[in-house]
Amino acid sequence: MRITEYYIILGKEDFLNDHATTIQAVLCNIVGEVSPRGTAYVGLVLEALLRLFPSEGGKLLDSCGITDKFLEACAQNYFVIDSCDPDRVIVIYMTALARISLANPTFLQNKLPITLQAGSFGHSQLVDLFVKRFQVAGNGAHGLLFESLWGMLLLSFYPPSHTMTLTNSVLEKANEIFGAFVYLLKN
Repeated sequence: MRITEYYIILGKEDFLNDHATTIQAVLCNIVGEVSPRGTAYVGLVLEALLRLFPSEGGKLLDSCGITDKFLEACAQNYFVIDSCDPDRVIVIYMTALARISLANPTFLQNKLPITLQAGSFGHSQLVDLFVKRFQVAGNGAHGLLFESLWGMLLLSFYPPSHTMTLTNSVLEKANEIFGAFVYLLKN
């Protein structure tokens, strides 16, 4: 995964244009199938891809169903399903979703809700998960970056938003969101 990360960083547009399908195939086979430690390395590839190509990278991940895997894993974590990924994996997925959503504000409109046996995971539950995992996102070497991305995403849902559902969800959690920003600013 480190080699793929470096190729994305060094090869830039040429590498992405020449090897987009290979990147898709590798990530499709790996996302959700590796240990939490392995997911940390996948996260480096996701970060490189979405940092350098916010719009194109998001489309690449979405076109092969990786974003659906992210959202399903988030839903399972939200409902604490026994086989769900741990919080540190969910933070990686949620950070990728935040980057994609910031580059394409309408991205989440057609993706939610997801129906599981445990319940429906919609916009309100996603906002709630971002608020609940905000402190977890702050752990680690990239914590401040992750918290900042999440904060920008949550602020992007405030009016005028493309979806009133997301705006209402954020308004319901306003105290917790602003508390998280105060915490972020203190650190």
